[in-house]
Amino acid sequence: MDKLTQFLKELQTDTKYKDLEEASIKQAIILKTLLLLGWDPFDVNEIQPEHITKMQKIDYAIKQNDSVKAFLIVRKGLENLKADIELLLESAEKSDVKIAIFTNGFSWWFFLPTIEGNIDDKRFWSIDTGNEKPDLVAGKFFDFLSKESFIKDNAVKLAEEICNKRKEAVLINTYLPKAWEKVISEPEKYLVDIISEVTMELCGYKPKREKIVEFVRAEGKTRYKKSEHYELTDLTKIAGEKSDKSKAGYKGKAIKSFNFETIEYNVKSWQELPWELCNSIVKKHRESFENVLYISIKGRDYFSNNPYQFIMNKEIDGTGIYINTDLSEAISITLCNEILKLFGYKESDLTIDTK
Repeated sequence: MDKLTQFLKELQTDTKYKDLEEASIKQAIILKTLLLLGWDPFDVNEIQPEHITKMQKIDYAIKQNDSVKAFLIVRKGLENLKADIELLLESAEKSDVKIAIFTNGFSWWFFLPTIEGNIDDKRFWSIDTGNEKPDLVAGKFFDFLSKESFIKDNAVKLAEEICNKRKEAVLINTYLPKAWEKVISEPEKYLVDIISEVTMELCGYKPKREKIVEFVRAEGKTRYKKSEHYELTDLTKIAGEKSDKSKAGYKGKAIKSFNFETIEYNVKSWQELPWELCNSIVKKHRESFENVLYISIKGRDYFSNNPYQFIMNKEIDGTGIYINTDLSEAISITLCNEILKLFGYKESDLTIDTK
């Protein structure tokens, strides 16, 4: 691993690598990385170049015992990043290849193509080798791409563990509000005895069951807002049911501009709406703006300090915080509402003009 760490340091400091063309990237960076990870790039039974599938030509098929274990695609330009990755994942899934890797030599994205979900669900690791500590990057490369890890079947197991833990977090965040709603809607079943005993301990008197039920339901209505807990799969319906009527009925429409605090902002797409809103808000709330990192919609994050966490992203006005821009109109609206609420604005402070 020391040799790989040294090579990663060289990539960060030696400018000669920055101007390489795609073919040179493959030779000088990709094949050398694979070599340092224990593979023999000169053995086509391990690293097969230009592997043909029904959908596309794969730059490198990583093999073990005549079985393809991973697809690796190299592209110097990232202009069509999402489309290129989607094609790679589809090719890998149809070929029953468990790991798919996309890179330009410096940024790497690792995926499990055969699991359910979108691109971000399938991604289990991404890294920008130019901005991270070489020894930490080398360790992850050995976990996910070394020959030893493939021989021991550790690469897929580790990747699946990462994706499963993320799925677990999403489901817990989704169902915790539902569990709470169920508890307060059925206090006779879940809460009466507990509250009765605690009240008795505090004051020496035990309230009647009817009194406890009445109290819990009243508290539930006050403290619990069902509208704040949405299923991701029902966001289009939610956007149309918001109390602010100005945001209803946008499905299938193109956005032209939005108005925030009497200023009009022209945008080209729904994906740009939350980003431009953030660029406006950060002017007044720069010191506390990092709080957007805690915004999530049913366990899914939409802001990160890591530009490679999301396949499509934009930086927010020099903050070092990146927003996921792979959004539908419904998610864009919901995300804007969360942003407004975080910084003390009302939903009605934002109006949208479509065309």
